[in-house]
Amino acid sequence: MADDEPAIVIAARRDDRPGGPGTLTARTPTSEPDGTLWFGAELDSTGDQVWFRITAEAVRRMLETTPEGRGRHLLDALHVWLAADRSLKCGINRFEVRVSEAGDTWIEQLRW
Repeated sequence: MADDEPAIVIAARRDDRPGGPGTLTARTPTSEPDGTLWFGAELDSTGDQVWFRITAEAVRRMLETTPEGRGRHLLDALHVWLAADRSLKCGINRFEVRVSEAGDTWIEQLRW
């Protein structure tokens, strides 16, 4: 990714994760031809992954100003999603990130 592109770092140790504590290790971000960005992380050492799809404009609307802060916010949104009696599947889990004009952020699971 170029230095001038919005960045999100998905990396943290979470002790409050449903299913028990776990570590997320950032994966190399990618972008689609239309400029949509993907930021992801590997969960522990299982090889399972979580990926967040977001537009550059949506990243700029997020209230957090650092890549790490944005990543923590997305992990908080994932925690809220999991708290609704949902679980991550084995393999790759994909989410669409939505950000309102006011900066409110939520995620929706992608089914493909």
